[in-house]
Amino acid sequence: MALNFGTNVFDPSGTKNASEFFDREAEDKLRTRIVIKASDETVVSSTTIQDDDELFIGVDSKSKYSFEVNIDLTSSSVPDFKWKFSSPAGTVGSYVVSGARFGGGQGGLQVGNIDVELNLAILDTGSTVLISGIIETGNTSGTLTFQWAQDTSSAVDTIVKANSFMVVTKI
Repeated sequence: MALNFGTNVFDPSGTKNASEFFDREAEDKLRTRIVIKASDETVVSSTTIQDDDELFIGVDSKSKYSFEVNIDLTSSSVPDFKWKFSSPAGTVGSYVVSGARFGGGQGGLQVGNIDVELNLAILDTGSTVLISGIIETGNTSGTLTFQWAQDTSSAVDTIVKANSFMVVTKI
């Protein structure tokens, strides 16, 4: 297997190096980018959705992307956790979420549109939330940004932990 770190191009066959295997057009279509959160981020006593300090990636106009966001978070069952994405004007998309508990229910999956807030009931020991989806941008390039807040205002810290990550692949 070969990976060209300059362009994040991967040859799954392992028969050629990345520069031989992909031409420029293929590189543009198969570009995968990863952002890994370097430090914990805390929100306390706020239900106002805010941009995550690190979990965002630029996207081109008139393009399709698959994405995955893996959030490691701690809080308590009082403030819980809510999120959505901001994206360039004209972007459409949806995603599926798996997590510990949704809206007080027990486990499972939840589906949302890219710009609609969803919430998750947090286990007192913390939770991991996995979000996977697809977007298609309109005529405007910009940034796909993970946004989040407490679902109920509380003096208890809600923390998105370091090593949470976002992976975006142009398809």
